Amino acid sequence: MAWLLAAQRQTPNGGVPAFYDLLHDSWAPSYPETTGYIIPTLLVFAERHAHEASRRAALQMADYLLSVQTPEGAVRGWGAESPPFVFDTGQVLQGWLAAWQATGDQRFLAALTKAADWLATHQDPAGFWQAYQYQAQIKTWDNRVGWALLQAGQATGELRFTAAGRRCLDWALAQQAGDGWLDHCSLEPGQPPVTHTLAYAIEGFLESGALLADDRYIDAARLAADALLARQRRDGSLSAYWGPGWRPLSRSACLTGNAQMALCWLRLHELTGGPEYLPAGRRILAAVAACQRVDDPWRPIRGAIPGSRPLWGRYLRWRYPNWAAKFFLDALLLEQRLTEEAQP
Repeated sequence: MAWLLAAQRQTPNGGVPAFYDLLHDSWAPSYPETTGYIIPTLLVFAERHAHEASRRAALQMADYLLSVQTPEGAVRGWGAESPPFVFDTGQVLQGWLAAWQATGDQRFLAALTKAADWLATHQDPAGFWQAYQYQAQIKTWDNRVGWALLQAGQATGELRFTAAGRRCLDWALAQQAGDGWLDHCSLEPGQPPVTHTLAYAIEGFLESGALLADDRYIDAARLAADALLARQRRDGSLSAYWGPGWRPLSRSACLTGNAQMALCWLRLHELTGGPEYLPAGRRILAAVAACQRVDDPWRPIRGAIPGSRPLWGRYLRWRYPNWAAKFFLDALLLEQRLTEEAQP
């Protein structure tokens, strides 16, 4: 948490830099997409730990995001020249929703409603998004957009948003193979999926299923999560990249994806009671924690999580992305709560 707050202070606008670049000793500009989904994490931390600084930071982020919303309701990608993107808009929608629920500020309600309307308007009737896509590719990791639309629909009572969220998830269900493999889950066209994007798709299924009490989505998440669980390494980590049939393609680990899978396995333990998920979640969480330098004398990396292990791995080599810290913190908070609830 201290690193996320320190990162925010590196920008003049209240957003969070995309990453710290170790080789160039520089901070990237604010990244709207990930700033959006950092907001709920900070607000949960603030509530659990009575930490007013994280609440203030979260609301500053929500204010910053108001300034980057387009008149149509969308959110641009990274950089002022970027076009608006579906995924980015969905993640920022989730941040405004958390900010509105925490404060009752009608500005955030208006912004999230406008964003959800833009997403629903541009969705293909089949459930995917063809336009406004990063790298011009449809993707099953838009499940996390579907989850955000479901949250918006339930919070506002707007059935159109809920229907759009369901269409997204139902389309993704049709892209899943019998072994849990998900097509259209790569970060870059023609490249194998990274654990990060696979975990996005799994989390979208899982949290949507929990929100709707729909076992179809939970079962889809579990099928893919079990495939990864069967391939968890002895040290607790996972391969960074994957081929069809869940074939590991990398010796390096994507630490963001590892933190996300810790979160997914811990949630599966909570939702299903499966005894295998809690130890697996703790093992992979410990593998990520082993890469964190909590007392490093170099302040820009103190408390941060690298993109890859080793640092020169393919995914965001030599960089410390804010989303790695966000998902690591999410998983730590969940593990802490599960441990407390298990105590007599």
